Amino acid sequence: MTGLADGVVIPPFTMPVSGSFSLSTPASLVTIGLAFTPQLQTLPIETGEPTTQGKQKKISSVVVRCVDALGLSIGSSFSNQITMQDLVIGNVGSMTNTIVTDLVTGDAMTYVDSLWASQGQFCIQQSLPLPATITGVIPRLTVGG
Repeated sequence: MTGLADGVVIPPFTMPVSGSFSLSTPASLVTIGLAFTPQLQTLPIETGEPTTQGKQKKISSVVVRCVDALGLSIGSSFSNQITMQDLVIGNVGSMTNTIVTDLVTGDAMTYVDSLWASQGQFCIQQSLPLPATITGVIPRLTVGG
């Protein structure tokens, strides 16, 4: 397999009791797992002294530090997600200025829906059958009165 673009996703099926199955197409690398949507929601933001508790916060962009990731989406809630363009094959990464050709290890920046909220949280989700390890999130934050 030369890259994730060449991968084939097999539709859901019920595993036989015997625990073995046959592929309809030959493959040299096969990943098998259960279908689910991994989701991450950050804790409410607190910047320390002076406290920001109870104050309105607006997150304009987020840098996500990731390892072997592709296809993530981000937003102020799980129902309000946008695709992280730095993690789409064929796009030029805004943090690296190089074309994304495979899984990304490094920083991926996304401008998010800048809504004022007292919690200052955001949500990241992986809706595709692709890996993603998130090792850090760095939001750009504005605190209101």
